Order: sequence, then C-alpha cells, then structure tokens
Amino acid sequence: MRISKYKNDIILIIALIVIGSIIATYFYFTRNGGSEVVVAVGGQTVATYPLNEDTVETIELDDGHYNEITIKDSTVSVTDADCPDKLCIHWGTISKDGEAIVCLPHELVVMIKSTEAEKESEFDGVAQ
Repeated sequence: MRISKYKNDIILIIALIVIGSIIATYFYFTRNGGSEVVVAVGGQTVATYPLNEDTVETIELDDGHYNEITIKDSTVSVTDADCPDKLCIHWGTISKDGEAIVCLPHELVVMIKSTEAEKESEFDGVAQ
C-alpha cells in the first residue's frame, strides 16, 4: 500500500512538470519581438534606440564607468563594461519584448520594449 502511494505521487509530479513545461514553451515562443531598446541607469531612462538599426553605443556613467551596448540584427547585447564581474557581458543577446540585461554594479538596465502603436495594433477589432 505504501509503494502505490509513492507511485501516484511520482506520476502526479511528472504530470505537473510536463504541463508546466508545455505552458512555459508556449509563452516563450509566442512572445512578440520588441522595436526599441531602452537604457536606464539608476531607474532613470538615459537613452532609447530603435532595435532595427545596427549601432554600437557607449553609456558613460557619472562616476567614470561605462557599458558598451551593441544593437545588431534586431538583437542587443552588452559587449564591453568595466564592472568587476562582467555578468552583463556574459548574459548574451536579447530580442523579445520584456527581456532585459542588468549590470548591478553600474545600476544599468538594457530592456527591449514595444512601442505604444505596436501594443495597440495587437487587436484588429472589437466584438460587440
């Protein structure tokens, strides 16, 4: 009796993992790509760049530190920084709406956003 109780628990856990994986995969692949890159330092937006124009920008901070962001092929990444851990560089590229790269030592956030016009055009009509 005790073995069948654990067997049912294992089946339930496996089923929940499979269902959770399916839901996570669905949301990951149905996210929209963003159209602009928003750079914030200390919670204040310091720059906004279009995601579809390739560019390399250096964000210089008030204390003399810097982060270099590269926008290429509708993706953005931090390619150089003088922070001690360089986790922001190892983060890789982002391209989907809502994704972000964070550099904690510099309080820098690089985020992908959609414009308001794109958000409004997600619906093509209203049913009454």
